[in-house]
Amino acid sequence: ALDAVTIHLYALGPGKDMSLPSKILDPRHDALAIETAANLSRMVGSAGPEMSMGEDGGAYNSGQNGTTNRFISAFWS
Repeated sequence: ALDAVTIHLYALGPGKDMSLPSKILDPRHDALAIETAANLSRMVGSAGPEMSMGEDGGAYNSGQNGTTNRFISAFWS
């Protein structure tokens, strides 16, 4: 039996995506992260293992130089 589940969530996708700056400013991607976490929580259920967020961020693969390491990334919650 599982005691705990850890998830990693990067809702903006890969750092190499050239549309990353516009995704950061689009509130639908924030809603996608919230919806994904809620769906995982429902899947695990209250009787299931404890779930925690092990890693969370905007983009994976170290983000995008000039985007995720700049002020614009502050809009990603």
